[in-house]
Amino acid sequence: MEEDINLNALFNFLSKFLDKKTVELGEFRKNSFVFHYYIEIIRYWSSLNFIINKTLRSIKFKFNDSSFERAILFYLTYRYIFEDINIRDISRELSKEKTIYFEPFLNKVSTFSWQKALVNKSNLERLSIQEAIPNFLFEKLLPVISMDFIKETINYININQKNNLLYVRTDVPGELEQFLDSNNISFTHDKDIKGLFVLPSETKKNCIESQLYKTGRLHIQDKASISVVKALNPQPGDYICDLSAAPGIKTLLISDFSNNLSEIIGLDFSFERTRHATILLNRQKRRNIMMINADGIEPPFRNKKRFDKILLDAPCTGSGALASHPELKWRQSSKFLAQCVSIQKKLLQSALRLVKKGGILVYSTCSLYPEEGEFQIKEILNQVTPLTLPNWFSPSYTIERMHLPGTGRLFPSKQKTQGFFVGKFLINQE
Repeated sequence: MEEDINLNALFNFLSKFLDKKTVELGEFRKNSFVFHYYIEIIRYWSSLNFIINKTLRSIKFKFNDSSFERAILFYLTYRYIFEDINIRDISRELSKEKTIYFEPFLNKVSTFSWQKALVNKSNLERLSIQEAIPNFLFEKLLPVISMDFIKETINYININQKNNLLYVRTDVPGELEQFLDSNNISFTHDKDIKGLFVLPSETKKNCIESQLYKTGRLHIQDKASISVVKALNPQPGDYICDLSAAPGIKTLLISDFSNNLSEIIGLDFSFERTRHATILLNRQKRRNIMMINADGIEPPFRNKKRFDKILLDAPCTGSGALASHPELKWRQSSKFLAQCVSIQKKLLQSALRLVKKGGILVYSTCSLYPEEGEFQIKEILNQVTPLTLPNWFSPSYTIERMHLPGTGRLFPSKQKTQGFFVGKFLINQE
């Protein structure tokens, strides 16, 4: 068939990504075709790029190499390699002119063989190319976890990327069960967190369109994020700071877990993220939450009253969220990691100044790197007393032959969550 608006939209988004421009899916986030292929092609970007470059080098093809044309190559290659669609069937989706133009490439890519292409590559190179995982990630993880566990984690992400479980929590459990039964949605109860339901990801649309969700009585969130708030243990009457709060989901959960009877201040450096968080909180009518667009490193508090509890879910590389945010894979670098580590150090020092003696600090990052977890906590252990985390958490990495007390990790292949580091501490000093 001739190209349609969906294909052209997809090619435009992909060409922006290839030009390293910001991609805003906007209204097409609701378009399952565009959203699915954009996410999946970005997920396997390096693998597809390897195949495309190898194919182009082997043929006499006068390729203009514009980002739009390369975007088409990515789509054609993805369809053939990962969906096993016949090349002729794929070419029919393009206009006649484009089919003729790309014919040399289509003919050659149909003969591609991983076995031949990866001859003389090391096992690490093979894994990195075939699974589309940056070498940087291996460099950082091999000193702290085994290659077998890295493979296990990658396999879980790849196998479950289209079928991730959806964790939902409701303020009125009976209401949710009634809704699920009436919509013939299967569910199980999470074995670790009371009141948490596990649903197939394809039911997300039904949940979002429900009155339960629109009125704030139902929340959709990764189990790791819920676990972080549970670790904070918000109680009625607590004075709590969410030091890096936007988009506000964890802030809402803090309020929920304290029966909306805690006093919460949320800060975020980004004006746009703070604005969206404020809209969310206003829609849910949470009067016990104040959201402020401010730098958590130097917050503009006039009131010298210190907080009972602080949650610092710090900005990070997102290396633990590659399944749901595959574009983050291609931002992983020493420079990006160093920027995140610097911000985290400053936010941690700010948190220590803001929480009262005897108060609680929970620090977390959606990261697999020790630099954003264990190494950060190692620097402050003389100022805090470690507290116990749930026994279903995995131990944190071994640093200098020991596991840091008060810390733990969540892994996609173990806990079926995003990859998270979590630390919980009592503050010793004024």
